Amino acid sequence: MSSDNAAVVPDLDTATKDFAEAVVESPEYREYIRTAELFEKDQDAQSLFQAFQNAQQQLSAQQQWGAGSTEEIQRVRDLEQQVQENATLTEHFKAQTELVDTLKELNTVIGDELGFDYATLAMPPRSCCSSGCG
Repeated sequence: MSSDNAAVVPDLDTATKDFAEAVVESPEYREYIRTAELFEKDQDAQSLFQAFQNAQQQLSAQQQWGAGSTEEIQRVRDLEQQVQENATLTEHFKAQTELVDTLKELNTVIGDELGFDYATLAMPPRSCCSSGCG
């Protein structure tokens, strides 16, 4: 490692830690954590969301095979409506969306500074085997 690189690495390490700390201290992250904790404590919201996800997955699987009754479609719609009316879930999804939007903006700023899309580069590599395709 050259002496020029040695001076840059500690600065990069410090900058990275400072950036991570700033993200964790951001209002969007704190709100996401707050609503995640509420969701974790709200058994009714968890059960409702799980029922919605299960019904949605079952309907999707049935529709792939040309099945899926209007009653099943209506059940998914009814559960979706209940999810949208649940205060815990609504707050959590809103906080999640706001955090993701903030992180996307930060990725754009970092990418503009670095000259490439940092988030895409930082993603773990995907292979056929890692995606479970046998």
